[in-house]
Amino acid sequence: MSSKFLGTDEQQWKDVVTDLGNGSGGELKNQRGGNPPKFAALHSSAAICVNTFYPIRFDPKKFIFEKWNNFCKARFEEKMPTGISMPNLDFVLENDKVIIGFESKFTEYFEAKLEHSNENLQKYFDREELNYLSNGFMSMILYYLTRSERMHLNVAQLIKHTIGLLNYSREHNNKTPILVYIYWLPNNWEQLDEKEKQIFVQHKKEIDKFSEMTNRFIKFKAISYLDFWEQYKNENNSFAKHISDVVEKRYKFSL
Repeated sequence: MSSKFLGTDEQQWKDVVTDLGNGSGGELKNQRGGNPPKFAALHSSAAICVNTFYPIRFDPKKFIFEKWNNFCKARFEEKMPTGISMPNLDFVLENDKVIIGFESKFTEYFEAKLEHSNENLQKYFDREELNYLSNGFMSMILYYLTRSERMHLNVAQLIKHTIGLLNYSREHNNKTPILVYIYWLPNNWEQLDEKEKQIFVQHKKEIDKFSEMTNRFIKFKAISYLDFWEQYKNENNSFAKHISDVVEKRYKFSL
């Protein structure tokens, strides 16, 4: 079974395709060897994001996130320049006071990797072009650069997104920047045995540590898709119906 866009409006799908095509992740491009695009994979983090948020993409004014509302802009795969790179956020909401970027993960974090210590993060350390960042921020980058353990949380990616949002804020009347890390959990993760559960427990520890460090510079919020769906599906609106009738039927399952 492959992933797909669950919306039914043809023009909306065309707009989503435009959003995804403007991103640099190649979500809709065929892969090497003639394999289908990444967006077509069952485990696509872009697809779960699009399928969850697409009603908001086309009617952002009706959506409330935390205390923020009256959004005037909503886009998938939004480029957020840092000054030396152009990372993409999976979904962005904006009003006249706040810019909110969502980074979506499906099963990518199941495997612990060393992405925090590769050259991709090194290039952000002590760069003149990033002199708008504090010494404390550079200390956070250095902390992760010196970690030798494999991690489930891709902190390098989250740091780049943090920089992009901070840069956007300073160039747009100091709008409040918020980074949201939204990730999938199996419906039965708490009932798994200790060995099977360890991935999710360790992932949460790494999230908590990153939150502790980065909240000095930006508002960072982590939430599972399970909790996000639960939070909104009881609202009396079309977004709640979309979650209950469409999204959960596809993405809420057990391992």
